[in-house]
Amino acid sequence: MKSVNIQLDHNNSIEITQIDDTLFEVRLSMDGSISMYYMTRAQLENLEQLGVDSRIEMIRAGLLHE
Repeated sequence: MKSVNIQLDHNNSIEITQIDDTLFEVRLSMDGSISMYYMTRAQLENLEQLGVDSRIEMIRAGLLHE
């Protein structure tokens, strides 16, 4: 399994773990609250839906290359 953890600022971070070729676990920590999502590759490529708009290319480079 590959995993990427990105610190967005002092209180917020996102961790993405690849479970298999098409399924990812996404943990989003925002202001002390943690949300966990299971997403497909297509959903992960559109992270803006979670309100995460920074460092998308870094995530794609780390996890989504074939």
